Amino acid sequence: TTRERDEKNLPAPTPALQPANNVVTATALVFSKDRPLQLDAALRSFSLHCRDAASVRVKVLYTTSSPAFASAYEQVQREHRAVEFIREQNLRADTLRLVAGADKILFVVDDTIFVRDFAMAKFTAALDAQPEALGLSLRLGRNTTNCYSLARPQALPAFAPAPHGLLGYAWPGAECDFGYPLEVSSSLYRVSEILPLLETLAFTNPNTLEGRLSELAAKFSASRPCLLCPEISVAFSNPANKVQSTFNNRAGHDPALSPEELAALFAQGHRIQIGDFSDFTPNGAHQEVPLKARQIGTPSPALAAQQPEAAPAPRSDEPEMRRRLAIRLGLAQPLAVEEFFRVLETFEQMLQQNDLLAFAEKNRARLTPAFFALFAENIDEVRRDGNTPLADQLERSEEHTSELQSRLHLVCRLLL
Repeated sequence: TTRERDEKNLPAPTPALQPANNVVTATALVFSKDRPLQLDAALRSFSLHCRDAASVRVKVLYTTSSPAFASAYEQVQREHRAVEFIREQNLRADTLRLVAGADKILFVVDDTIFVRDFAMAKFTAALDAQPEALGLSLRLGRNTTNCYSLARPQALPAFAPAPHGLLGYAWPGAECDFGYPLEVSSSLYRVSEILPLLETLAFTNPNTLEGRLSELAAKFSASRPCLLCPEISVAFSNPANKVQSTFNNRAGHDPALSPEELAALFAQGHRIQIGDFSDFTPNGAHQEVPLKARQIGTPSPALAAQQPEAAPAPRSDEPEMRRRLAIRLGLAQPLAVEEFFRVLETFEQMLQQNDLLAFAEKNRARLTPAFFALFAENIDEVRRDGNTPLADQLERSEEHTSELQSRLHLVCRLLL
């Protein structure tokens, strides 16, 4: 709340990016507990791979079990200022409130990683075009031949072509994950159908929520017997650890990947290298894959004892900067400008991970030719400055040194 934020001297969250004509394709509700490092990877991989991420309202419903985890989540909030963070008070009441008012809801959990490009508008349109579909799974596809939860292979269902290049299949009677149509790790549903169902259920955490949903799936076997999915899944859950004891779900047991150890890495400035997962093809909806983290920020060993330094205030000339960028790059629509800035934010993160060329190739399709040309012209300077301490960048800057507050603004200066 605003009162709690003032008491902790936290910066007010940046308003979510607004798409053109206020068109919102979906709301993404991310459930999270004690996993700041994994949550950060989930949010960054979503921003990287969702082509129309600016049209999705991303909300994180989180809880923590200690002051150390709480401090880490405050840092996650600072690094994802376009995301709305809600501290859990009552999970059921909070979920119902956050789902209400949306048209489509994408449920996500914090160990989800998005691995290939997709468009939310295409997914929501496919649901609209196929009324017999109960939902759309981002974690299933022709590649998901293993059921991690049961530690066994699973047969692929009989797929049929579906709208917008997707696949559809009959989930009643399907094996393992394919016969589990109501889940909360990375699936899209119509709020008009899922909200009345949620209102009938008693649940206290995401695991009991998913368990109650699965018990009622048969209710839709006649009216909504189809489930949609992409040819190859675009997301998977990496169950490196477990943060609940309600269900004895299968998960990794490596002590180095415990929630406490990963939170300590996060406090030291480490972030998961999401570029390593781009175009990764998981063999199931869940798969244990090594989490490679690299230190890209300043270590904060006392993160639990003191608040991180407040983020710099926004540039006062940001509207003018956006206008000039739009003119320079021929971006006439507000959505294009907002998407451009979202891409730049992801660019800054990839810059810190020294993966510029991979980022450029990955985002070639979504960037304008003018931007890509300017990017190519300045790549050497951006790479050099990206590996230079920020203080040195400021000293060498020939103008607006007091306003150049991040590598993002450095890139904007180069483009302008």
